[in-house]
Amino acid sequence: MIILTHTTSLHSLRHLGAQAIADLPRLSLRDLTDDFDGATDAIARYLAFVASIGAKPAALHLLFSRGSRLPKSDFIMSHTFSDASAKAFVKLADGVFAACPELVVCQLASWSEVNDLTHLLYELCGTYTHPANEHIFITDRKSFTTKSKIRSFCAQRNAFPHASKVMKALDLVHERSASPMETAFAMLLGFPCRLGGLAFPPFEMNGVVEVPKRLRRSTGREHLVVDLCWAKQKVAFEYDSAAFHGTVSQVAKDTSKRNLLIGMGFTVVSFSGGQVGSQAEVRRAADALMKALNHRPNPRCKDFEGLRMRLEWAVFEDKGAVFDGNPHISTKHLHPTKTLDSLSF
Repeated sequence: MIILTHTTSLHSLRHLGAQAIADLPRLSLRDLTDDFDGATDAIARYLAFVASIGAKPAALHLLFSRGSRLPKSDFIMSHTFSDASAKAFVKLADGVFAACPELVVCQLASWSEVNDLTHLLYELCGTYTHPANEHIFITDRKSFTTKSKIRSFCAQRNAFPHASKVMKALDLVHERSASPMETAFAMLLGFPCRLGGLAFPPFEMNGVVEVPKRLRRSTGREHLVVDLCWAKQKVAFEYDSAAFHGTVSQVAKDTSKRNLLIGMGFTVVSFSGGQVGSQAEVRRAADALMKALNHRPNPRCKDFEGLRMRLEWAVFEDKGAVFDGNPHISTKHLHPTKTLDSLSF
């Protein structure tokens, strides 16, 4: 058997999708009684697995129980895990297991700065998956995990390295983000100034706004779901992606939704997929929200503008690429020295 871990586990979980992972029972090392594969068999088993699910192989990270004989291979990065009782693994296929989302977060916390770690947490606690797996974007509407599950996992093993780092990052995360772009704006608006954010007042993501009874009959709607919402201040932010908001019928629905929100007394700021590549457009949208909320960030840190630009690049351009399943320039030294690209299935 093999146990996928770190970015290899994340890569596989993303490809299968949260819906497929949600109902899988959690297992401990004590539940996994088969022998670990040697290097050659482990590589062959992994390549057969990714071929069976239509995925490309990622840099191969495997986990072993403490005291096991670790395989020697330039294609494998081996890791050990000593908590035999932790329900931290899921079965993906015959002989193929993977670290659960909560364990993956704790593992990857050691590789990342707060921007990347928070980006990953938004994804795993949201209802979308990584942009590289857009083939399941439309149907995959469950979350891999929740903030409460991650907190519980970390609390149970508070001696686990970097658990405290994960707990702090969770304070920056809003659940239920429905797209990478919603995550980007949530991080930009919600982060404190010391991290390059605009320190907006608290907001809710994809929260339900009740339609007043006087408008329900004429509109046929009892509630609306708003991308980012400041309900008390009656301010809403809506992101219209080209992929899901470009049809005539969807444009009509979006227009009707905005008009209804305005009729309910909301100020609505919209942002479209065509504006994503422009820093000026991003900043104009942020300025419009600041005006609507009568908010101004009050940075007390040095080089706030530099921090803001760095955050904008991380969330709108890099998009958490440090965890995309393959060696990233900032973590290349943590991966196997050779990739599996040159090997055949």
